[in-house]
Amino acid sequence: MENNFGKEKCDEVVENFKSGLDCGQVVLSRFADELGIEKEFARKIASPLGAGMFSSDKCGAVTGAYLALGLKYGHSNPGEFDKKAELVGKIKEFDSLWSEFNESDICKDMLGYDLQVESEMKEVMDKGLLFDFCPQAVNKAIQILEKIL
Repeated sequence: MENNFGKEKCDEVVENFKSGLDCGQVVLSRFADELGIEKEFARKIASPLGAGMFSSDKCGAVTGAYLALGLKYGHSNPGEFDKKAELVGKIKEFDSLWSEFNESDICKDMLGYDLQVESEMKEVMDKGLLFDFCPQAVNKAIQILEKIL
């Protein structure tokens, strides 16, 4: 897959990964100021999202983006049907734009490996996918959110 996001941006994500942050944390904390939350809080609330919620499921970059959309457009009171509909629309818009990047948003489908299987995780690391493909996914989620937010 061609990297359309620039080496500098991917290098920044790789540095975040090397420091122990995961996809969802990088995505949500990127928009913390705009969403009116502290970066530390953003990283904490997104901490369960790494490696597909640590089950090779829904990509942390996507779920981190969903949290950002919820903070910006989400409803919090009963009867806010219009706000809920707006949020659903934003999620569908995100999903549509994401599908132009990858037909899946499931880690094990996108990577071709199950991160929960030790030997497969080793292969992901050996092939450098965590520091090549995953930063592209994070940057794509950020690009999409920049359009929607």
